[in-house]
Amino acid sequence: MKARFTPLLIFALCLVAACAKAPDNLAGWQREIAELDRTIARIDEIALQEESRLIELRERLSSASDPEEKFLVCDALLADYLRYNLDSAFAYAHLKDTLAALCGNRAYINDAKLSLARRYLISGLYRDALLEVQMADTLTAFSSGSSAEYYQTLHSIYHGLALTTKDKVLKDSYHAMEHKYQALSRDAVRSDTKEYYTVNAGIMIENGMTEEARRMIEDYLSTSDASVDDLASLHYWIAKTYEAEGQTDKALEYFASSARYHMLIPAKSPRALVNTARLMMGKKQVAKAYSYITLAYKEATESDETLCLSEIAPILPEITNEYDSIEKKSLAVLQASVLILLFLVTAAVLILLILRKYHRQIRTMNSSLEDSVSRLKEANQIKDICLGRYLSQFSSQVSSLERYRSSLRVTAKSRDINDIVQALKSDDFIDNERALLYEEFDRTFLSAFPDFVNQINSLLREDARIGQHLKEGRLNNELRIFALIRLGVSESSKIASFLKKSPSTVYNYRVKLRNAALCGNDEFEKKLMEIN
Repeated sequence: MKARFTPLLIFALCLVAACAKAPDNLAGWQREIAELDRTIARIDEIALQEESRLIELRERLSSASDPEEKFLVCDALLADYLRYNLDSAFAYAHLKDTLAALCGNRAYINDAKLSLARRYLISGLYRDALLEVQMADTLTAFSSGSSAEYYQTLHSIYHGLALTTKDKVLKDSYHAMEHKYQALSRDAVRSDTKEYYTVNAGIMIENGMTEEARRMIEDYLSTSDASVDDLASLHYWIAKTYEAEGQTDKALEYFASSARYHMLIPAKSPRALVNTARLMMGKKQVAKAYSYITLAYKEATESDETLCLSEIAPILPEITNEYDSIEKKSLAVLQASVLILLFLVTAAVLILLILRKYHRQIRTMNSSLEDSVSRLKEANQIKDICLGRYLSQFSSQVSSLERYRSSLRVTAKSRDINDIVQALKSDDFIDNERALLYEEFDRTFLSAFPDFVNQINSLLREDARIGQHLKEGRLNNELRIFALIRLGVSESSKIASFLKKSPSTVYNYRVKLRNAALCGNDEFEKKLMEIN
């Protein structure tokens, strides 16, 4: 099979939910799947613990001097390696055979032969296994109490031969031998061992006695202190009873439990995990089924477990194809999502640019509006001031004219007509009134623009500045010209009429100050209008 991911990457998405305890409202199979995922996440940790134990046993084997002691330690090592590392199991199986011969103990020799046979069985070397069993001394096996193991090994050999042969005649013959040794092993096995219940469960399931088989195992588990090894095997057979009855949820629960216990031993015997993957496919849990089947395939390949590989072969293509199909769909969805995201980001950028443009326009409009409001406020302020001063000035002018008329009347009564003509020709009255008008204009304008003199001088070169030594509240004619311009009177003829000057004089004043401006001729009067 094409390897695409390491086991850790395969389980990365599947084990997200395994970080927390499974909720109580989950179904039994869901809780067991969550527990299985947590155990899978600890595979490396469990392997390190097992390796530490094996190191200790290897050290004991190296330090042992007596062949019998070496045989017993080697037997313990072989039992672990048969479940954990089959390459090493071969070496220790042959070492055990050698040590048994050194001990000269016939029971040890038979046990070593059966151990070699079990190792051959795992790799599907059924004829080699059969040769090893045939080399065992049956009389010694029976007298030493290992007849059950002898029959179980033969049952497994003929079961494997029946599964792998394509010859129908041979298949029937092997099945007959399988059933024969199955019955013999059932009679020979002790009732206080897990083997008694696994052998009987297999026979009872074949005969349709699934409920009785399950009850038998459950009764045993409720009354005995079962080891992890026992639970791994017995939960597998409970799962088989449920599956035979069509109760797939319960079957999945116990297959998952069996797979978890096998990992805790640890034992690379992934048949329960294969069945878990198969049933998870039935629940459309393709990602989990794929992760389980790839892990099972990896372990079966490492352990060279032929029967397990033969169970994996029919379902692996289906799971892989379905997983690939989902991956392709997920990739298509991801690509579509990326395109949509790019579109949204592009749209967001465009909207942002448009909003920024509108924001600048609004800011410009706000600035213009604020300027207009400021000018309106200023105009209102000037209007209020000027209106009040105008009324006051108008009233004063009326009073002055009244006094002037009274003085003419007195002159007319007391003097002759020449005195009246002389009084009318005199400019004193007009000059006095104009002086009062300018004085009132200066006071009114400077109340509206109190810093006018300083601000206009800030626009001029230092050598051209004007009005710096005037009395407070007073303007000279040059300043009055620009005061009138600031009030909106821009025509030189009107300014000349107000100041009693010629238009050319007013024009020359304007040109003179524009030429002295720091900001240039064109900008001077624009800056002048911004004085406040």
